[in-house]
Amino acid sequence: MLSFYKATPKNNGTACSIYASLKEETAYLSLFKQVSWDPTSNSGSFSDDKNKPEFKTVIKFDTNEIALILDFLDTGRPVDITHQILNQTQFIKFEPYLDSKQDKPIQIGYLFSVIITKPAKQTIKFKIGFRFHEGRLIKEFLTVSLRAIFRNKLQVSHSESNDQDDENIKLELFESEPVSGKNVDPEIDGLTEDYDETDLFS
Repeated sequence: MLSFYKATPKNNGTACSIYASLKEETAYLSLFKQVSWDPTSNSGSFSDDKNKPEFKTVIKFDTNEIALILDFLDTGRPVDITHQILNQTQFIKFEPYLDSKQDKPIQIGYLFSVIITKPAKQTIKFKIGFRFHEGRLIKEFLTVSLRAIFRNKLQVSHSESNDQDDENIKLELFESEPVSGKNVDPEIDGLTEDYDETDLFS
């Protein structure tokens, strides 16, 4: 698991955790909104309360979407993904984060945002910024995860192939009939608002 905590004194920070599932061949990204700020320790806390869905969401990425994120981190090409899940729609975006305070905007990292719409026009927003080195960590984590998913898939496929071969042998032994002294083989046939650069990169 790879985690980032972006607390701010304005109490509008976001934390996220990224992890992969070999069995499901997916990667998950969990987002948590900041719920408090302690000025004495300059630290914040984040909500993991299942009874407050507006403070937490989980995004699921298949292998194609993981590849899109990796392509974005390599080339800077923005990524827009839309998920329709039960009664909600997730609008997911990865894009370069630009410092607009400069005369000529320059990229200072990566921006990830999610807008979730629900019935009755309810909208929930999450946004988090990553510095370049954090983007590199995400890239390495997703690359390793993708390789592990493929490796596991190949192993499962190889194991199923071996099991099928064993089953074929059993069928040949018990179901073949002799013809002219020879055996005949039988035939077998898955955001909050009001951010600035310091908010996103704390």
